[in-house]
Amino acid sequence: YPTNKDVLYQNSRVRYYRGVAEEEHENYKKAFINYLESLEQIESISALQSRNNEIAHFNALVYVRLSDILYWLDVYEAGIECLEKANKIFESENNQRALIRNNIMIAMMYGHNYDYDKSFKHLNTADSLLMDYDKDSPLKYDIERIKASILFEMGYYEEPLSRMLNQYNTLESSNLKMEAAGVIGDIYYSLGILDSALYYFLF
Repeated sequence: YPTNKDVLYQNSRVRYYRGVAEEEHENYKKAFINYLESLEQIESISALQSRNNEIAHFNALVYVRLSDILYWLDVYEAGIECLEKANKIFESENNQRALIRNNIMIAMMYGHNYDYDKSFKHLNTADSLLMDYDKDSPLKYDIERIKASILFEMGYYEEPLSRMLNQYNTLESSNLKMEAAGVIGDIYYSLGILDSALYYFLF
């Protein structure tokens, strides 16, 4: 027979996947409510007994989903808090890929809040983890591009432009080249070099 813990866990999973379905249909409010209800169910298991690894991992996944919606709603402080809670669980699992992804997201949120020191701190953490996990991962280009974007937002032009031009000229992936081209276009536009800006914007 199922225990109270089993019932709570299954109810949490049902609400989580309802949230995923709502998010896929861009019903973000309903998705967020479902994720919150899922989180409430999964965390109430702790009141019954210690969580096992599967439940702890699922708890982290819920926090990540919540943070994604908070990011798109520009609620960055709450999004960062969710990811920091998720990271504590991922650290205990030694889940490097999740930690890399979450540190990149945290860096982006700090960047939007103009807290550039913390943004660079988390980008450097992600970069360090990536070198140990998979130094050839395309995520290294995301990290470099976000660093360049932040430098640009801080008022620097020459260094981020040089970095992005080098990345653009060495990339083979059209999707990654398009991302780099967007940053290059923004920089040229700010410098008033409109022909070059248009060239990269139209990539």
